[in-house]
Amino acid sequence: MEKDDESLWLNFGTAQNRKFITTEPIGKGGEGGEQTVWDRVQQIFANRNCIGYWRYPIFSKVGKYRKEPDILIADAQLGLIVIEIKSVTLDQIVAISGHRWEFQHYYTTSSNPYEQAENQLFALLGYCDREPTLRRKVTGRALVCLPRITEEQWYESGFYQLPSCPPIIFQDQVEGVGFRRERQRSTERSRRSPNGNGEWASAVSVSVRLSAHAEVRTGMGNGELG
Repeated sequence: MEKDDESLWLNFGTAQNRKFITTEPIGKGGEGGEQTVWDRVQQIFANRNCIGYWRYPIFSKVGKYRKEPDILIADAQLGLIVIEIKSVTLDQIVAISGHRWEFQHYYTTSSNPYEQAENQLFALLGYCDREPTLRRKVTGRALVCLPRITEEQWYESGFYQLPSCPPIIFQDQVEGVGFRRERQRSTERSRRSPNGNGEWASAVSVSVRLSAHAEVRTGMGNGELG
């Protein structure tokens, strides 16, 4: 993206000095490691032209579920990044079958972390597709973050061999430069590159920050946590 486009994005996203926005307090349920991840995201993206959200509410009219990405980043060059965090230790994961993860001694007995992140991403891309200048052009990627499991532990467990194993950010990557590498390796959900004339930056900002809020006001009360 051209420099003028990035400036447009940055000016929109930080108009009120709110580049990183926390929509609800951190520290409930399974959020033991989320603060560390959120802090790390803010460090890594501090000098990038982006907007970052902790728990950005999304409500899709297609379904009846309220879907809140743990972390959403809208970056002028990288597009939309959704990170689903599971603050579990390795011994809390009982089994993984397809997209379904089963847990013990955790606040929930099962979850579909990558599928959930992908669904949230697709919902956001759907908002972007409503903008004629953005339709089928926005890049997006979904990641699972395990801040209490190292990459070595994951490989020793054998879970990495599963065909459904998603792109994962591990504890040691959160604490080091590997966070960037995993973000770059994750599968992109895009169809074409932005056209580079400034419309991409402004329209994505509008789609993410305004369209989703409008949906939440009308539908949040009818849904459940996805």
